[in-house]
Amino acid sequence: MSPEFIEAVEHVIARIPEGRICTYGEIARQAGYPGYARHVGHLLANLPDSSPLPWFRVLNASRTISRRDAASEARQRCLLLAEGVPFRGQRVPEGYLWP
Repeated sequence: MSPEFIEAVEHVIARIPEGRICTYGEIARQAGYPGYARHVGHLLANLPDSSPLPWFRVLNASRTISRRDAASEARQRCLLLAEGVPFRGQRVPEGYLWP
């Protein structure tokens, strides 16, 4: 991944407001890389634990948490719930999408 891609994606993710979510595809589109949703996912999966980015606000196109391991899924869900983002089953309601 190019430094330009990483910078653009991180800039978009940093702007997601508290209590809202965005999809990998929308992040890629806003960053100027439409069609690069998987690259956004790869970037987020490799973020260091110390990253200040609100990575947990990024979900897949179905508005569900992408499968990794049970611990990271539970952590992401807890962080979203703490911000007031509800789940209906495994899915976040559409009204919480940003922008």
